[in-house]
Amino acid sequence: YQELNVDLEALQELLDHVREDGYDSRRNAVIQGISGISLPILEGDGTCRAAVTVAKPTDELSDREAGQIVEKIRSYIEFLS
Repeated sequence: YQELNVDLEALQELLDHVREDGYDSRRNAVIQGISGISLPILEGDGTCRAAVTVAKPTDELSDREAGQIVEKIRSYIEFLS
């Protein structure tokens, strides 16, 4: 996390956001020009053991498409669980 310049407080805020919204979507967070959308795969007890992430060039990812990707991944996760 030091390489990403993320401190413990920032990480806690990010995790709170993921718990509230059910996903994380960030633009240019790790690699300039690349955006990522991640959804946790939750166990029966609510713990997260893995996540599904889609990365795409930021210039080619509209907010509308990002929302569609979130819904597609969410439906795949529900189907498989």
